[in-house]
Amino acid sequence: MKKDWGNMIETYLRERQNLALVIFILDIRRDPSADDLSLRHWLDHYCIPYLYILTKTDKLSNNQAIARKRAVEKMLQTAAEIKTILFSAKTQKGKSDVWIFWKII
Repeated sequence: MKKDWGNMIETYLRERQNLALVIFILDIRRDPSADDLSLRHWLDHYCIPYLYILTKTDKLSNNQAIARKRAVEKMLQTAAEIKTILFSAKTQKGKSDVWIFWKII
């Protein structure tokens, strides 16, 4: 089933003509998985823009969140033009940043 899901997502992302941006959601407390890295490589290969959203930032202190953001960006080898937003659904932190970025596109 996971294999079929991957094929369906790949087809959607590759063939969707009006796709403006992929929101790449990652838990700030977890290191990016091999699947995350594979998806990022795939998006880069097909020149599909994406935005990293690091969720659950309310679970960490501000200093811990900033340190984890840097660590995750390093693991992802994030290019300067790829934005990473710290986000919490509980506190709404980062919500306005997501909307501002979306309006730019």
